[in-house]
Amino acid sequence: MASLSLLPKCAWGLNKELQRDAKPAVSVTATEDMPLWHLQLQHWNPDWAIAPLPHALVHLSIAYETIRHHHHGLLTPTLAPLPHTLETLTVSTSGAETVHPILGRLPPRLSELNLQGAVTYDGALGPLPPSLTSLRLGRSFTQALGQLPDSLTELHVAHPYRHPSGDNFARSRFDRPLGRLPAAMQVLNLQYSVNFNHPLGCLPATLRELRLSRAYDHPLRTLPPALEVLVLGNEFQQELQLELPSTLRVFRMGERFNAPVVLPDALLELYIGGSYTHPLHLRPSLRLLHVGASYRHPIPPLPLTRKSW
Repeated sequence: MASLSLLPKCAWGLNKELQRDAKPAVSVTATEDMPLWHLQLQHWNPDWAIAPLPHALVHLSIAYETIRHHHHGLLTPTLAPLPHTLETLTVSTSGAETVHPILGRLPPRLSELNLQGAVTYDGALGPLPPSLTSLRLGRSFTQALGQLPDSLTELHVAHPYRHPSGDNFARSRFDRPLGRLPAAMQVLNLQYSVNFNHPLGCLPATLRELRLSRAYDHPLRTLPPALEVLVLGNEFQQELQLELPSTLRVFRMGERFNAPVVLPDALLELYIGGSYTHPLHLRPSLRLLHVGASYRHPIPPLPLTRKSW
């Protein structure tokens, strides 16, 4: 890990602002005998340049941070060119609205790209690497993703914003078609997207977690047999298959959903939406139950269930 204590003496000191006033150009060197594989930079001022990254680098994590009154205008720190050996990349901007990192072309071996903390990032990613398994995007990302690689197992188009009240609010601006979903996909999280309403087509049989956007209102074909989490958006008014997958553990209806369903025996969490009126066989397996305003049917004794209305 690189920290302030490893920077030149002009960046040392007990005063945090004095430390960050320094503008060192950091050169990270490695030898063939001692290659640097993992580099983590925290509280990194965007003004601090990073010399060419080690050619054998495998993991890179950088958290940019600014002092608001010390910066005016747009800051565009560049990480390009990224090493071809890089496999994981995490970039965050600590809520700084003026920091727009430049990544350049993604390395061919990249397996994990996490931009969820890069709240202003909206740069085109170009062709996604064929080895990519995990992709997390921040709230400002609006670019088309192109064809999703067959290797992709999880896609999070989301950035939850926690209000002081404790509620989560949808903040993602992404609204682009995803095309054919990879056959290996296990997690698709669109829950915090505001406007996404493009048909998803055939859902992969391997999908374990499906969280739809607030605006999504298209028919879902046969639900994947291994599905464990299903979260519907508030605008969803389509019918679902009558019998939900036996593997389902979490089912959250949207506020407009009102189609009959049969709950699986092992369901743990159930959120009944505000418009739902059909009777449900509420299972003793339930640990969490929320009952919507329109549900008028008797609630059986569920001593192990935490209930809310």
